[in-house]
Amino acid sequence: MVDFLKSQVKGAMIQLAALLGIAAQNFLAPRLFGPKEYGLAIYLLAIPYFIQGLMEPVITSLTIKWQGTESHLSYLVRLWKDSALLGVVSVVGIFTFVVSASGYQHWDKWITYSILTAGLLILSIITTHLMAMAYAVQDYGSVLRGYLTSGFVLPSLLWILSVKGAEGLFLALLFNQVSVIAILLIFGKVAVSIKILLKKDVVPISNDWKNLYFPAVVPRLALVLLNTVTIFLAGLFMSLSEVASFKITLSLIAAGAYMIPVSPAILQSVLSEKIHAKRIDDQRSGLLLLGILFVFSSILAAGFFYWGDNIRLLILGIPPERTRRFDVMFIAMPFFLLIAPLSSYLFALGREHILIRAFIATFFGLLIGVIARDLPVGFILGAIGFIAVAVGLNFRPVLN
Repeated sequence: MVDFLKSQVKGAMIQLAALLGIAAQNFLAPRLFGPKEYGLAIYLLAIPYFIQGLMEPVITSLTIKWQGTESHLSYLVRLWKDSALLGVVSVVGIFTFVVSASGYQHWDKWITYSILTAGLLILSIITTHLMAMAYAVQDYGSVLRGYLTSGFVLPSLLWILSVKGAEGLFLALLFNQVSVIAILLIFGKVAVSIKILLKKDVVPISNDWKNLYFPAVVPRLALVLLNTVTIFLAGLFMSLSEVASFKITLSLIAAGAYMIPVSPAILQSVLSEKIHAKRIDDQRSGLLLLGILFVFSSILAAGFFYWGDNIRLLILGIPPERTRRFDVMFIAMPFFLLIAPLSSYLFALGREHILIRAFIATFFGLLIGVIARDLPVGFILGAIGFIAVAVGLNFRPVLN
């Protein structure tokens, strides 16, 4: 157990480095661009964030899973091709969404938004593949350099381009992705690993995408549903200022994931290796680790609940009485933050079928909030429902 916890030290460093970029995008950006421009940009980025948020855990989990197996090249090439195809289809969807949002006015402005949004999605997919390869070959130094680069480049770009409004935010995010891609390809083992893989023969594999991807999609889809989808729904129910406040609250909760000293990708990579080597009692070690994370997350949630009004006031300048109703969402913060490590843990053990039921609980919890036109309540019910079902089904024999 001690060796298992020590292996997460690098994950803690990566989490802290990633927090720099997350803080810049979610807290510095709204301060620099203002509620309306930031709210507009976030609304237009809802679809690419949804797609990228859906693809990232699938690409990362499956790359880690398939790396090192005899047929891994075939699966990885298939994964790259399918993600490229989805990216192209998504670009068409982005153009359609942005044009419809424009109300068919100011075409030049909205076409620019479409191009920037689509470009950001494509670059994000490339970055995700490179990061996943770094995790798979355990080149954690490259991952750390990538996040540190983003942590310094993105705030600078946001500051410089803030005068351009929403368009400046798009440009800052684009150039940031380019810088991270360059770091991953120039330094470390990523480029070398890709070259080695491409020199080998590729054996055709099954076209049954459901068996390839569905088990990886379902466990992680809950995060996208509770985060990105709720932002899109907020755009339908709330004003732009309320959307910005709602997004800041979600960002505070999501930022807690980077304050937890565990990287889900490294957790899956290390846990899979140790389980296959039969060096740890996987259920008891996992239960203890998840319990520690839940307690730590609860402490973070209490702090955010107390300081949430002041943080939103500092970032957006909106009076607390107009945003205080979102504080109730911090109740679900420990459950929300546990979704990613719990999913990585169960996916490493091949128990992701349990999370199908957990996702169903999340969906219906959020649906209740949508029907009641109360997204904070839907967020709470969805997050708690996921953890309750997953933990109940997986750890019931251990607890008994």
